[in-house]
Amino acid sequence: MTDDNNRVHLAGRVSADPETRVLPSGDEVVSFRLIVRRSAAARRRSKQVVDTIECSAWSATMRRAVSRLEAGVEVEVTGELRRRF
Repeated sequence: MTDDNNRVHLAGRVSADPETRVLPSGDEVVSFRLIVRRSAAARRRSKQVVDTIECSAWSATMRRAVSRLEAGVEVEVTGELRRRF
């Protein structure tokens, strides 16, 4: 049996300037959307050529770094995938 692993590595373009929000708990989060081009194999199965991924930075260090991003800049993101429904 293999160990479970929740790691992602994305490379793409920031779609718009990041947004900072203060949650009801008082915590801050900085969010941005990353546009990631689909692989050639995926494009053969679908007309959609990109995916838009919502990314959030929670720690103070990451919030500062992410808040300096600008629309159109290319970045690489690593971390864990978390989904909210």
